[in-house]
Amino acid sequence: MKLTKSDYDRIHTYGFSEDNPGYKPEVIESPNGDEKWDEKKKYAHIAPKYLTPHSVTADADEVWKVYNEARKESDRICEALDIPKEFWGGDDSTLRILDYPPGATTAPHTDFDLFTICLYRDDMKAFKYLSGSGDSLLYKARKISPGLHFGELMTEVNGATATKHEVLGTTNRQCSAVFFVVPDHKAKLPSGITVGEWMEERKSRSRKTK
Repeated sequence: MKLTKSDYDRIHTYGFSEDNPGYKPEVIESPNGDEKWDEKKKYAHIAPKYLTPHSVTADADEVWKVYNEARKESDRICEALDIPKEFWGGDDSTLRILDYPPGATTAPHTDFDLFTICLYRDDMKAFKYLSGSGDSLLYKARKISPGLHFGELMTEVNGATATKHEVLGTTNRQCSAVFFVVPDHKAKLPSGITVGEWMEERKSRSRKTK
């Protein structure tokens, strides 16, 4: 699925509002967990854990339609890639709305989900893949969903290489929306720990409050 600029603007309005519990402007990220912080990048999250009676509005309804369609697409991709059912996207899968002011960047990194679906990006020239060319499984996934890339949990699940990428700073604002596919936190990885335990450790290295 792909969003238009109008679609993006609609979900941006709700995503970056006080009505959305998944908007936490005080939290910044170090994508690699190396304390190189993305100070300028702005983002908001949409996931079932943020759905509360207070957050059910007309604007939120539009956002949840996008979330549910992305979830369906993630299931189709998992099925096509023969991902074991226990590792298909769960309720911690997250729609992320991104807004990069002029000059904002993201350091070269890999995501820490199963895979990431690109729903909208207004400047593909500023988005760079740094790995993944020649990967037959990734090629198969991108036939279904162009712009998809693998995260670190895919490596944990089946050994596939996570796709390194970066966002370059430009003189213009950049806008994008992606869908992070995350298995149920109770699912046990081949290493013996649960997805939830793995995610908790990974997040602890990558986020802090300003």
